[in-house]
Amino acid sequence: MQEEKLLPWRWAILAGMTVLLVSLQFAFIIPGGAAMLVMQEYQCEPMAFSMIMSIPYFSGVLLCIAGGVLADRVGLGKVFLVAFVIAALGALGRCFAVDYGTLFVASFFMGTGVAALNANSAKLLRMWFPGTANSFAMGVYTAGMSGGAALAIYVGSHLPEIHQAWWISFALIVVGLVVWFAVYRKHPDEHCANEPVGQMMREVLRDRNVWAIGIVAVSYTHLTLPTSDLV
Repeated sequence: MQEEKLLPWRWAILAGMTVLLVSLQFAFIIPGGAAMLVMQEYQCEPMAFSMIMSIPYFSGVLLCIAGGVLADRVGLGKVFLVAFVIAALGALGRCFAVDYGTLFVASFFMGTGVAALNANSAKLLRMWFPGTANSFAMGVYTAGMSGGAALAIYVGSHLPEIHQAWWISFALIVVGLVVWFAVYRKHPDEHCANEPVGQMMREVLRDRNVWAIGIVAVSYTHLTLPTSDLV
């Protein structure tokens, strides 16, 4: 019965989600590829640098539950629009960061994008790829984490100036936002719920897929951090 609900537009949805994930991973991980440039530009020690790498994921975890609840209340399209516009503004703010504090705050707001994705990606993929197709779709989607991280490390290590990295990150997030809203369609089974917020929050907290995606995303701040550059 689930296979009958496979819709042709599912591939565009999967492609849009993956582009969003790649753009965010690139923006979050590129400081790791340009670690020495970041530390020299903002006069920060290794511990402070690690906070810059981690803070977008931390804010994503903080806002993840709200992202899932709001998507059920007002719709995925509105939540993704607001979350990624804020993330893009954070990336833009990073382009003009002149000190460590400004860089930290800008990086924090970039986490709204990953909050929206982490809270709703499992739900989106279940709707568009039900049944046995879900495993394949989840594999393609999560591969975007590795792809974005690898690209960020490569590009970051070849840039002569850190602000180039910030501008490239901002451009990629804007591209991801444009691609997503070019392909996004509301699934026939998607609807806004009327359940109390507390009940919906409990349902989000019980979703193992949400926690799994969040843990995998946070782990990339350690797996891709070029510690040799920080010694």
